[in-house]
Amino acid sequence: MAWAGYIAFKAQVPAIRFFLLGWGFLWFGVAVAVLRAFGFIPTTVLTYYAVQISSGLEMLFLALALIDLINQERQSRLQAQAREIDAKRMLVDTLKNEEQRLDKIVRERTVELESRVASEKQTLNQYIRFGALISHEFRNPLNIIDNQVTLIRRLAKPSKDTLERLEAIQNATQRLATLFNQWIESDRLRHALDQQVHLEEANLAQWIQALLEQRLDHQKGHTIKWQSSSATISCLIDPSLFETAVRNLLDNACKYSPPDSQILVTTSIDAQWALVNVSDQGPGIPNEERERVFDDYYRRTADASKESGIGLGLAFVKRIMDLHQGFVRILDQPGPGSLFQLGLPLRPPVDHEH
Repeated sequence: MAWAGYIAFKAQVPAIRFFLLGWGFLWFGVAVAVLRAFGFIPTTVLTYYAVQISSGLEMLFLALALIDLINQERQSRLQAQAREIDAKRMLVDTLKNEEQRLDKIVRERTVELESRVASEKQTLNQYIRFGALISHEFRNPLNIIDNQVTLIRRLAKPSKDTLERLEAIQNATQRLATLFNQWIESDRLRHALDQQVHLEEANLAQWIQALLEQRLDHQKGHTIKWQSSSATISCLIDPSLFETAVRNLLDNACKYSPPDSQILVTTSIDAQWALVNVSDQGPGIPNEERERVFDDYYRRTADASKESGIGLGLAFVKRIMDLHQGFVRILDQPGPGSLFQLGLPLRPPVDHEH
């Protein structure tokens, strides 16, 4: 195995360096364990768990090897596509005076490209369905764990130490569920322009009120207050997508605000826009970072080590508002905190007079 790895390394086989590092860590851990077992080195936490630690490092480097292979394959595909484009350009330049033959080649290439696009869409749909299935299979046991922890807290009268452990389990379970939801929403939103947005007429004031009353029972430790300047605010929304946008803003507001603080949600009308404001009492966002927070995977340096997240929530919000032909922006507010505003085009009232 070692000799084959050396030959592959000399041949510059993709990802072999990660493979060799993984195997090297594993054998190093085995060697440490053997030496400890025979008393050549003292027993410590590191030497006692040397095999487990080295196995974990091996898995990490094998995962890196897989990522490297995927990246190499992707680069190869891109290079192949680039070569294909260059070849096509040369073909067009060469045959531009032969109109009939050029038309035939263009038709053939068009059919081929359409076939490829259809194949890519089919593969993408299969991937999304597979991702939804995996997410569903994981969320079911996570929900069971969460429900059982809630029942234990209510019925078993656990001690304070046990309550803290149950709280940690429940928080971790909810975090995993959120990550799976973000995974699915990421795939949907990244390809949403290829899908139909299902817009429905809604009274935004009543819709927001119902969402706050029915779907935010997990926002413990904060008071969410709702106000509306108008009882009727008519607009078009995709309920599923727009709920994702509002929930992301509320999740961020609760995450960065002090415990027991108030989150204010308001709905109003301004000219041709239906507006939803979400105001928190957190640390706020500097002016120079207000545009970048809507980029994929962007996280403020000050928050990256304090709060969990992968920097996709606000990027999702912006995509959703773009699909609604609306906007999201950050406004100044008196005092601490951040004020996010969602804007949707108002749906004018129907005139029944003739």
